[in-house]
Amino acid sequence: MYKEILLYEIEANTNSYSKNVKITEKGNKRYTNGVSLTTIAILISIVLLLSNKFIAIEKVPAKVQVVNINKIPVNNLLIDSASARTLLLKKNKKTDK
Repeated sequence: MYKEILLYEIEANTNSYSKNVKITEKGNKRYTNGVSLTTIAILISIVLLLSNKFIAIEKVPAKVQVVNINKIPVNNLLIDSASARTLLLKKNKKTDK
């Protein structure tokens, strides 16, 4: 009976050992695969960053001139719009008096 118990334990240990070896090998393959994919992703990001740095398109800011209409004399306005015409007419009426 004691021999049977020992043989049973040995058999259980060998089965669990073989299962553990398979599981460990599978985990090692997945780990190696993850590390290699991470390394490839890091290399691709480095290449993209460097290419962006060296092929940078310089954006020239647009020149914007701020104009305050209240301070511009009416004579300098283009007489295209109806409001500019009315302002010019009002100014002329005031100067005629």
